[in-house]
Amino acid sequence: MKTILWYQPEKFGEPDVICKDGEIISGFQRDEAFEILKTAADAYIKHDLPWCGYIRLPKYAEGKLFFAKGTFKGVDECGRALSFMFLSTSCDDFLEALNKELQVVHQELSETTIKCIEKKKSTSKENIISILIVLLIFVIALIWIIL
Repeated sequence: MKTILWYQPEKFGEPDVICKDGEIISGFQRDEAFEILKTAADAYIKHDLPWCGYIRLPKYAEGKLFFAKGTFKGVDECGRALSFMFLSTSCDDFLEALNKELQVVHQELSETTIKCIEKKKSTSKENIISILIVLLIFVIALIWIIL
């Protein structure tokens, strides 16, 4: 699994759409993919929509996974925003990975969901920069102490 996307369609009575690695799936593959997403959703249910972050699901994958839940621009028959869940294994740009899945199902992210994901991307970069600065200060202090 590289990516899994799930959402409820616009029309009631139609089955939920599950896309895995850029392909809409059915049958056993669909059930298996949905079980993985449900595990992530249950673990992070306390967070409101939209929400995204790195998570761990030891039963399904080693390392960190990127999980997002949010809404699309589209609405259902009652005018409610269409919600989705997305899970991605190691990838450099999870927004790009999500957008590739969205092209398959012909959906667009809502503005609030885009802001949430972009904020997470910038926070990740800021964390890396902060860690590098702390390491640099530590090395300088260590060199100063030794000399």
